[in-house]
Amino acid sequence: TAPYLWDITSGTLPTGMSLSSAGVLSGTPGSAPGTYSITVRARDANNCVSTQALSVRVVCPPITLSPATLGDAQQFVAYSAVLMDGMGGSAPYTFGIDSGALPGGMSLSTSGLLSGTPTALPGDYTFTVRGMDSVGCAGTRSHTLRVTCPVITVTPATLPNARQYQAYSQTMSASGGNP
Repeated sequence: TAPYLWDITSGTLPTGMSLSSAGVLSGTPGSAPGTYSITVRARDANNCVSTQALSVRVVCPPITLSPATLGDAQQFVAYSAVLMDGMGGSAPYTFGIDSGALPGGMSLSTSGLLSGTPTALPGDYTFTVRGMDSVGCAGTRSHTLRVTCPVITVTPATLPNARQYQAYSQTMSASGGNP
């Protein structure tokens, strides 16, 4: 008969969680994701008992990777390096390309540094970054990195005046761009 007293007879709860003598399982799990098996016992006023094997499954928190967008890269010009970061898990994070590919000449370090000098043809390059925290929880974010054309400089910048009824000739030239 009631009231019942509760305790754990075997197994271990995740760190930060407990079972009260009133039978309330509560807390904030701080252990690594996984399944934690316990056996609970309920004892009534006459010292009669019953046990039940249970398990608590700790799942990964949502992990958000930043930045949300990337700036354009210009072909043959060093990209202004971007440091990826994670939020929601347990730092430190390690990073890699989950799918797709970076433009040629670019790389992503395991510490999350996106850098390099794009040598790939101008266009959009879509890839997915995976960030994994220190306990194995992961998040992903898709990015499209646009590689723009290199600057082509046209000379002269201005043309000399042409005189009415006189022959005119001006040679144009360009530099830069793709050879």
